[in-house]
Amino acid sequence: MLENQTITVTASRETEYLLARELKFLGISEIEHGFGSVSFVGSYEQALQVCMWSRIGVRVLWPLLSYNASSKEEIYQQVQNIDWSEHIDAENSIAIDFTGKNSVIKNTQYGAQLIKDAIADQFMDEFGSRPDVQRNQPDLRINCHVRDNKYSLSIDLSGDSLHYRGYRKSGVTAPLRENLAAAILQRMAWIETAKRGGSLVDPMCGSGTFLIEAAMIAGDIAPGLGREAQSEPYWGFSKWRKHNSQLWGRLVDKAWQRKKAGEEKIPRIIGYDLEQKNVDIARQCVSEAGAGLGLDEHIIIKQQDILQMEKLPVGAQTGLLVFNPPYGERLNTNGDIELLYTRIGAKIKQLFGGWKSAAFIGDPAFAQNFGIKPQKQFKFYNGAIECCLAVFSQREGKVAKDSAHDVAEKCTTSQPKERPKEKSQQVQMLINRINKNLKHLRKWLQKEEISCYRAYNSDLPEYAVAIDVYGENIHIQEYEAPKNIETSKVTERLQDVFAVVEEVFQIGSDKVFYKKRRRQKGKTQYEKQEGRANFFTVEEGGHKFLTNYSDYLDTGLFIDHRIIRSMIQQRAKNKHFLNLFAYTGSATVYAAAGGAKSTTTVDMSNTYLDWARRNMELNGYKNDKHKLLRADCIEWLQSGYKKKFDLIFIDPPTFSNSKKMEDVFDVQRDHVQIIENAANMLSDDGLIIFSNNYRGFKLDKGLEERFKTKNITAQTISKDFERTPKFHQCWLIEKV
Repeated sequence: MLENQTITVTASRETEYLLARELKFLGISEIEHGFGSVSFVGSYEQALQVCMWSRIGVRVLWPLLSYNASSKEEIYQQVQNIDWSEHIDAENSIAIDFTGKNSVIKNTQYGAQLIKDAIADQFMDEFGSRPDVQRNQPDLRINCHVRDNKYSLSIDLSGDSLHYRGYRKSGVTAPLRENLAAAILQRMAWIETAKRGGSLVDPMCGSGTFLIEAAMIAGDIAPGLGREAQSEPYWGFSKWRKHNSQLWGRLVDKAWQRKKAGEEKIPRIIGYDLEQKNVDIARQCVSEAGAGLGLDEHIIIKQQDILQMEKLPVGAQTGLLVFNPPYGERLNTNGDIELLYTRIGAKIKQLFGGWKSAAFIGDPAFAQNFGIKPQKQFKFYNGAIECCLAVFSQREGKVAKDSAHDVAEKCTTSQPKERPKEKSQQVQMLINRINKNLKHLRKWLQKEEISCYRAYNSDLPEYAVAIDVYGENIHIQEYEAPKNIETSKVTERLQDVFAVVEEVFQIGSDKVFYKKRRRQKGKTQYEKQEGRANFFTVEEGGHKFLTNYSDYLDTGLFIDHRIIRSMIQQRAKNKHFLNLFAYTGSATVYAAAGGAKSTTTVDMSNTYLDWARRNMELNGYKNDKHKLLRADCIEWLQSGYKKKFDLIFIDPPTFSNSKKMEDVFDVQRDHVQIIENAANMLSDDGLIIFSNNYRGFKLDKGLEERFKTKNITAQTISKDFERTPKFHQCWLIEKV
């Protein structure tokens, strides 16, 4: 019979105190906290209990020997002092886990090799054969830890990490391990909520880890039963010669009895996910767990976007909302992670009043983006990544501003179907201003058959955003706030904007897109933001254009250039047209529609040239008279290109430092060179239309002396931009 020993249970960082509390509930005392572990003096039966019942622990280590050694020879000899034939047979397999370093052991692989050699040499000397080394599920896993010159040698009773419950198929990864999910649920006192009949909802359930762990906790189902339900359960003690299999059998039987008595107590547990593939994986994991543990009937999983939830799940009136939102890009969600968190926060306030809510996030700073002040924040580690559990508490019945929902079916609708209650004065002012703008624009939009326009442009200083309508979609750009404005206030105002957009435009969450526009400081205005390639077709002036609201800083169609493009179409008949800094080629489409003899479209980006090609093809222009050239426009203008053009459109970015350019481009500094070189390609009676969006731009006086120039900015500012008369500037330039 094994004597009591000081047993070590390892844990993820910042979960040690939860593990100690868990062990206390198992009847274990004399618990000491360590770094990434806890230890206690206990029996072998208690060690096996931890293997069966610990939801938070990682490994259970039964000590064999502790010793001091200052050389590799001493280390080797101390290991050989153990009679290893009392623990394992020669025909079995072993694995050595070595942790820590010192002046002798500078490499953990070397340390493991040294321990293995000592064991193998002992078997060869005594039996003429030795155990094989097997990294995956060995018959005996041996752990050696060194700190300074003190070595601790142990049997790893858990075998595989205790987070392995047996319900996750190989090849299926999860953003957080089972024991971390269980620690979070313990931190949120989920068992107390479940005892009161409260539900659990995970609206971003991924592979279903929170759901399964919550069901097992509420149903008093030992996590070790997941392994026991497998056809060949694997434990680190299974083939240890000192293991008491009868004792283990009694513990297993008792655990099954507790499961049978407790599973009726499992409340409603509901998971949602935006992606059907995640729903399928989660259902598969629940099914695997259910095959042995019967969880299928207790867990409901559906495909659902949390941002489109309008009511609580049936039968779930109160409980715990817990979720692990992405630390980075979320597929099929518009805008950046700050917006996503803001919109989730609005849904929490709208639907989950009276619930406890917890978000497991990668950066504590993101917690403020939910628009709800965290009641508490707890530090955890997901592997080596420091994370935060942000805990929110909503009072019963509290209803907040609705979330940033998404888009306009009737973009000119000015009266909402139903207005939210208790609006602040600022929010009401924003509603009034957007409605006023729409009323001002309505007749013009209808008369000109315009479906892409600006509805709001920082009209109120508190709401520094631009709201653009693109057919059935709405694109919101937030201008970077001054540094003296608190982040929480910026988040709250952005949340106001989305609630107001939803109300005024009567919209749903799949058609509003968001970006934060920062001041350009040498970066290209065409910089790619994300990578989802979501394109939408819109119409303007009888032409079709592909637009993209999530992947790039701009959308692919500059709606403030609407009049300039129309002007190009009117002047293009029988002309050779050149489009420089062409972007997505919308001006080229207008020139082709106007009857241009030929068009030449120049841009340095393959991405935008391909976009331009697709725009041309979308409008039926697909022949040799329309050329697309990839080149640095500044270098190309100096290349000695022989062809003369009758109509040239130049719309350069304000700044660009693309890797494809040798130098940083500055429109104020470089516009003289561009215009003069373009004029060398201009026919005698030709025309240059020069435009840019740099509000501080001033045309060089020398150009005004050498060319016939006319500032036509006022004529090119359309009704939706008249509140910002210097949104762009435009000149007609001809040879004298």
